[in-house]
Amino acid sequence: MQSTTHYVLINRLLDAAEAPVLLQLDARLRDAQVPPHLKDDLRLVLRVGWNLQPPITDLRFDQDVISATLSFNGSPYWCEIRWPAIYMIQGTLEGRLLQWTFPQLIPPDYHELYPDPGPVPKQPHRKTSTGKILKLVN
Repeated sequence: MQSTTHYVLINRLLDAAEAPVLLQLDARLRDAQVPPHLKDDLRLVLRVGWNLQPPITDLRFDQDVISATLSFNGSPYWCEIRWPAIYMIQGTLEGRLLQWTFPQLIPPDYHELYPDPGPVPKQPHRKTSTGKILKLVN
C-alpha cells in the first residue's frame, strides 16, 4: 500500500512541475543506492524534478522504485531508491507547499538522534518608541 501511495504522490507532484520534489530517506538501508559518502545518513534529502539544473534526464519511477542520475557536489551519481527507504515527500501543488510523512517508515533511532526541540517559546510583546506594541512572530 505505501509503495502505491509513494508512486501516486510522486507522479502527481512531478506532473504539476511547480517546484522540485524533496525525498527524505534513510540512506543506511539497502533499499537506497546513493553515493558511498552519504550511506550513513538517516535523513538524507534528495531533490528530483523534470525542470532542474542540472537537468535529470534519466528520472524514472514505478510502483517499486525511483531512480535517476543526481548531482552531488557537481559529480553525477546514479541513484536507485526503493519506496520503503523514503519516509517523507515534500512538494508543491497549486502554489501550496505540502509534506507527506510515512511514520511507519521513519527510522527507529531518528527521534533519539534528532529529538524534537519542543514548542517555540512565546516571544514577549515589546513597545516601540512610539508606544505601539510589537509582537515577534516566528
